[in-house]
Amino acid sequence: MLGSFKRVVLPLLAVVLVAVAVSGCAIFKPGSLKVSQPAGIGSVVVHFELCTTGENSGCEMNESNGEGQQLLGFAVPIGASAPPTVTAVPKPGAQPMTYFRNEQVGAALASEAKDESGKPWPPPGTQVVGYITSPIPEAEGPLQEWTVDAEFGLPPAADGGSSGAPFPVTIASGWRETGEGLPPSQPLDCTVGEKFPDTLLSQCYVNEGTTFGVSDLKIKPPKVRANAFPGGKGTVAFGFDFASSASGPPTFSLKGSTSVPGGSISMPQRTYAPGAVAGATFRAEAATRSVVVNVPNGTKPGVYEVTITATAAGGGAATALAKLKVQRPTIKVLGKPKRNRRAGTAVLKVQVPGAGTVTLSGKGVAVAKKSTKGPKTLKLPVAAKGAAKLALLADGSVRLRPKLKFKPDSGAAVKKTTAITLRLG
Repeated sequence: MLGSFKRVVLPLLAVVLVAVAVSGCAIFKPGSLKVSQPAGIGSVVVHFELCTTGENSGCEMNESNGEGQQLLGFAVPIGASAPPTVTAVPKPGAQPMTYFRNEQVGAALASEAKDESGKPWPPPGTQVVGYITSPIPEAEGPLQEWTVDAEFGLPPAADGGSSGAPFPVTIASGWRETGEGLPPSQPLDCTVGEKFPDTLLSQCYVNEGTTFGVSDLKIKPPKVRANAFPGGKGTVAFGFDFASSASGPPTFSLKGSTSVPGGSISMPQRTYAPGAVAGATFRAEAATRSVVVNVPNGTKPGVYEVTITATAAGGGAATALAKLKVQRPTIKVLGKPKRNRRAGTAVLKVQVPGAGTVTLSGKGVAVAKKSTKGPKTLKLPVAAKGAAKLALLADGSVRLRPKLKFKPDSGAAVKKTTAITLRLG
C-alpha cells in the first residue's frame, strides 16, 4: 500500500550515523502485529517485526546499495503517551536500529498517508506518532529481520478516572534514500516513487491494525481526612475505580503501610476482584478498601501518611496516599451550666473530638452517660445524690465536683474535673 506525504522540511537529526550496513530497507512483516498489556494494567506494548525487502516487496535479501532512513508511524488513541525512541532489536545477522520521535513525520503521515484497503487513516479517535532513524548505509546481502516492542501509556479519561476503553493501534512504515545530493534535512516526500518510478527515492505504507482490550485501575484517597487517637485505631477508606475492555480483568492483591512511628496496619480485605463492567463506560461498580492503622500509645500528635497499593498478577500496580491526623482526645466544658432551680439540677455542655462515650460521675453526683459517633457537643444532666442531695434539700444549695471521662471508641481515655453549685428554689 503506497501512501503519500505532504512535503515537510525535517530538521537534521543530531544522532550518530550507524556505521553498519543494512541489507535493504526495513519493511513491516505481515501478520506480526501483536498488542499486549503484560502488567495487567498500565502501559500497552505494541509488538511487530521488520525485515529487509528486495525487488518483490516481500521479506527477502537485498539487491541494492545506497543509504537511507527508516520511518515508522503509530496510530494510537488520542492522549496516549509515546516513547521518545523505538529500537528495532536485530535477529542474528542484523544490527540494531534506533528510531527517534519526530513530530513532522507524524504530522505528514496523519495528513497525507492513505489506507488502500478503504479504511480511514488515521482511524477515528487516534493520533499518529512518527519516528525516523538517522541515515543508515545499505548494502547487498542476505535477509535480515528485527523485532520491535514499543510501549504506550493509556490515554487519560475525560473525568480523570480509570481508562478502560479499547486501545486501537495501526502501524505505518516507510523508507527514503539519502546520500550524495540527498541530505537528511531534505523535504520528506513519499510521492517521489509515484511521480518518478524509474528513480524511486522513497516508499511509505499503511500496514496492519488491531484493537486491544485494556484494563485500568485508579485508587482515590478519602475526601475527608481520617482521625485517630494515641492507643487507638484510625480507618482510612480508599475508593477503587476500575475500568476494562479486556476479556479477563485481573484480580489485585492489596498492601498497606503507614508513616506512624511504630504503627502497624491491618486490612479487612487483602484482595480486590472487580465486578462486571458497564458496556458504555467500561467501568465496574465503585468499591472501597480500608487500611486500619494501629496507633501506639504515646504517638505525638501530627499528620501521618497512609498508603495502599493494589498489584495485579502481571506486576502492574496502582497506589494512593492519604493523610491520618493523630490527636490527643480532649474533653471541654463549654460555657456556664444551665441550672434548673425548680428541680435542683443543671445541664453541662461537653465537647468531644470523636466517637466515644462521656461519663459524668463523682462523690454525690448521679452517674450520667452519653455516646456519640463523631465529634459533637453533648448535654449531660447534673444531679445530686445521697448526702449531697439531702444537703441540697436542707440548705437549698450544694457544691459538687463532677468528674468527666471521655472514652473514645478507639484510644486511651481522658478525664477532667469541674465544679458546679446546684441550687433549689
